Amino acid sequence: YTVGNHVFRSLDRGNNLVPISPDITLTPRGSGTAISESPRNANVLYAGTDDGALWVTRNGGFEWKNITSNLGIPSPRWVATIEASRFEDGRVFVALDGHRSDDDEPYLFESNDFGDTWRSIRSNIPWGSTRCLREDISNANMLYAGTEFALWLSMDRGANWTKMNTNLPTVAIHEVAQHPTNGEIVVATHGRSLWACDVAALRQLKLENLSTQVALFKPEEVIRWRSEPSRGVTNRRFSGENPTNGAQLWYALPAKAERVSLRIEDIEGKTIRELRGDTAAGLHRINWDLGQQVAVGQRGPGGPGTGGSRPDGGGPGMGGASAGATGTGTGGTGRGQGRGRRNPAENASGEATPTPATPVTPATPATPPAESPAALKPSDPTKPPQLDDPSGKPNPPNETGTAPANAAPESATPRRRGPGGPEGTSRIAGGPAGGPGAAGGPGASGGFGGFGGGRGGQRPAPNGTYRAILVVDGKEYPPQTIALLRDPMAPEDAISEEEAEQFIIDEKRAADEKKAAKSEGRQLYNDN
Repeated sequence: YTVGNHVFRSLDRGNNLVPISPDITLTPRGSGTAISESPRNANVLYAGTDDGALWVTRNGGFEWKNITSNLGIPSPRWVATIEASRFEDGRVFVALDGHRSDDDEPYLFESNDFGDTWRSIRSNIPWGSTRCLREDISNANMLYAGTEFALWLSMDRGANWTKMNTNLPTVAIHEVAQHPTNGEIVVATHGRSLWACDVAALRQLKLENLSTQVALFKPEEVIRWRSEPSRGVTNRRFSGENPTNGAQLWYALPAKAERVSLRIEDIEGKTIRELRGDTAAGLHRINWDLGQQVAVGQRGPGGPGTGGSRPDGGGPGMGGASAGATGTGTGGTGRGQGRGRRNPAENASGEATPTPATPVTPATPATPPAESPAALKPSDPTKPPQLDDPSGKPNPPNETGTAPANAAPESATPRRRGPGGPEGTSRIAGGPAGGPGAAGGPGASGGFGGFGGGRGGQRPAPNGTYRAILVVDGKEYPPQTIALLRDPMAPEDAISEEEAEQFIIDEKRAADEKKAAKSEGRQLYNDN
């Protein structure tokens, strides 16, 4: 600790302080303002004061050395921050603030010999007093500098600086803190609150990534935080933004590309998601929301496929399960139901009228048998239509699509709605069966998404390890692994979001399959 004009040590978290330094100030009214212990050696300490003094000890406080004059500045300046390096013994960074002395020039210094010699690393930082200087916790060449007007970043240990105020207001940056695990920094401003920034990709960025090499950077571990229920409202509003949910995946392009995509694969190598990326040159981020695309081809009640009209009097086949996630149905795949209305292109005898654009071969009308079973009896309109087969089973059409032997002639039976036959054919109760319907158009994007029917959908990906593969103009680049972890604050018996979602999906699938089987049975036995 720095208290007044001395440095103190405590072995019980500040309850008892023991002075370990002489008077470190240059004036009677001076006070200690900065202290830094080396992460590499606990016996190396640096201390600074508001009247410009700078000290170092290399034996835990038994001996101190005044290194103020080694900075080489005209007069002492307030020591704002001291940063002992995590990567090299003897390396230390210092930021001086001169605005209280009517001096707004930036003062940033680096030493590699415990303060015996210093070099200025101001470089291209313009006018404006400096408030803090911090070394990145994982990249030895990466520095953050907070000035009176902006936050600055250096990728080459002070040789060049880049302004980081993309959406950060023009404000004094008093401190930069770094989270140890989630790849973010947090800056403290003068009157503009706290700001967080994801720097995980910047820590891995190399100069060749901006000139010649495409790169996908390793993401941080992702925690699937459990959502909390709402706990009421208040007239006070918190204006901060929550961090983006999901995995943040960064990549660099040295030049513009035609197409960029990011493929997410599970541990078995199966693609569960594909995301589109920006094609401009530079550093880009893609957010994976931890969702996976549902499997395609599982059974689901998709929208109806519109069947084709038959040349022998049948209406269009209607039913049909949509195939895959796109909801494309074929003409009555499944058991469609025929409509009893004659197609406008058919004549009174049931034969199709050919047109110049689409010539149609007339179908052979069905010949009724000598003794046909009782057909529909229109004398009692209150009774539901009855099957034309006393056995209660539908009569399948023959291979040519003509009427079966027990079908009644069309002229003797009014057209009614009846059960459909397989592969897009549609039967009319009491009338001839139609020929194969033409392939239907795309089915309505219906079905219950989320389990592979109709339009498809997404559901949360289970916790585990995944692989991200960057594809630029058809070329794949070295992949990166993504660790998706469970919320450590969740109770042991808590159900995760993906488990709850899967439970709902399984229940829905079972109900739909039961409904589909029941509907199929009703169509088979005309039990509507």
